[in-house]
Amino acid sequence: MLGELDKQLMYSFLERNYPVARIKVNKRFKRGIILDDGSEYHLSNPSHVNNLWYKLSDIIKIIFNCQDDISVPVIKRFLNI
Repeated sequence: MLGELDKQLMYSFLERNYPVARIKVNKRFKRGIILDDGSEYHLSNPSHVNNLWYKLSDIIKIIFNCQDDISVPVIKRFLNI
């Protein structure tokens, strides 16, 4: 069973490797996250947030070998949902 320390470690991993950045879209800047493959996800677009949710969930499950019940609160906290 993973504890609070492990959840904090997951959150720190997400903050360090996938920081929220300003992404230029048509002469304007939007808050978003750029993943390792170069794909951009804007936090103001609900479909982007949904896709980002699944990508981050898969990344956490692979790296930390955990289930959804552990990864969901960490991703909610990271995305401020």
